[in-house]
Amino acid sequence: MNHIRLVITTAWLVALWLSLLAGLILSHSVAAATLSASVDRSSIARDETLTLSIKIDSRSVTGQPDLSLLDPYFTIIGQSKSTQLRSINGRAESSTQWDISLA
Repeated sequence: MNHIRLVITTAWLVALWLSLLAGLILSHSVAAATLSASVDRSSIARDETLTLSIKIDSRSVTGQPDLSLLDPYFTIIGQSKSTQLRSINGRAESSTQWDISLA
């Protein structure tokens, strides 16, 4: 059986990540935030899934990424959001992470 491979390049991931988070950053006040994005694999075969993780370290995240930019390329089959709050030496830190399952 011949498998078609889709290679997720670093440049493509960076462009996708910036597009997804642009709406979040522009529509909500997020001061001094650290943004990161990652995928759980570098290539997928037809009918396999991929998980895109987007994380923002900030105390003032109230929105969510605009996932409509993924529609031409993927089907969103699930998503979750988690928030982590920490206190280290009296300094409060928080982060929010979205995990998006794509097919």
